[in-house]
Amino acid sequence: MSDADRRPYLIACTVPVAEYVDEFALTQYVLKHFPQFLTPLERRACAYTTPILSSDDSAKVRTLATKLNDQYGFVPDSDIIAACATDRYAFMDHTRDRILADHPTDVFINRCPECSRIVRTLLAKQCSWCKHKWHTA
Repeated sequence: MSDADRRPYLIACTVPVAEYVDEFALTQYVLKHFPQFLTPLERRACAYTTPILSSDDSAKVRTLATKLNDQYGFVPDSDIIAACATDRYAFMDHTRDRILADHPTDVFINRCPECSRIVRTLLAKQCSWCKHKWHTA
């Protein structure tokens, strides 16, 4: 019996890790760590893949729309539909660019000093890509 027959779980471990794409990582980082700079429309359009409308047929969706309006501010259904009609990733990229342009001194991009990739959090001291550590630096 070969090693592969005895340990079939090793097959799952050979799946390649996602490739690093700086633009995608930057978008995710900015949207995750700086939500205070999102407009109510951007919060709604970036958070949900389908529009959450106050005029929806479902009572659950209407209730969620009301809670979102109360929490983040009112957004007209027509604006949400227009935002969701565009490419979601292009909308998120545009949102990221707006935040970086409007708040250049407030947004800190934490990058690994070794490989220059964006690390997971604002306070991270270890790169999840190259495994470099700078705890004592």
